[in-house]
Amino acid sequence: MNLEAIKQTRFFSGLPDALIERLLENADCLMLETGEVLIAEGSLPDGFYVVLDGDFEILKLSGGRNFAVSTSGSG
Repeated sequence: MNLEAIKQTRFFSGLPDALIERLLENADCLMLETGEVLIAEGSLPDGFYVVLDGDFEILKLSGGRNFAVSTSGSG
């Protein structure tokens, strides 16, 4: 994972490089295809995610259908 890309995000922008580098030692980089599910509603979290490129939707399952609650992008 790229230190400079992570530093551009709002969440990490004020942290010292050494701290970000330490966090990155335990990080995994995921690349998802359009429509692929990252976290399913009701599942237990196993970490946190930083979107470096692209957009994502937060969906709510209701009546057997998914409804978009929010859409967001990188950062």
